[in-house]
Amino acid sequence: MKQRWTDPAFRAKQIEGRQRTALDRVRHPEKYSRVGIPNGMRKAEAQALWDKASALADAAMKRLEDQGAVECVVVPDTDDDIAKKALHEAFKLALGPGNAKDRLAAARLVLTYTKPRPPSAAETQSLLAANKDAERLLAALLGSQ
Repeated sequence: MKQRWTDPAFRAKQIEGRQRTALDRVRHPEKYSRVGIPNGMRKAEAQALWDKASALADAAMKRLEDQGAVECVVVPDTDDDIAKKALHEAFKLALGPGNAKDRLAAARLVLTYTKPRPPSAAETQSLLAANKDAERLLAALLGSQ
């Protein structure tokens, strides 16, 4: 290669090719980008999986709207609209191709904003202490098991 690069014709040809590639990269950056394409996949395969994940995310958002967890109609460019779009993208990330770490983080985000967290042990004990009949109810429940 060292001898080839000393040849002026080869050098000019290589420089022109690299400039042509650089211009093409500037004009069509999406052609050279691998964003959203997991290792070992081709762009078409990954795009098909992302399209399927988008359809599944649409169905999940529809179910959340039917359940009343998400508003059906929101005013554009408001916080509710942005939150709904972010939740949709989180569903897409959780259902699409990618590494397990990112998918689990997206699933955790979806669950955080759609499902209530169960009460902690301290909260349960404070609820039991606040209720005067709690001991009797607890004894009845434990006795029936």
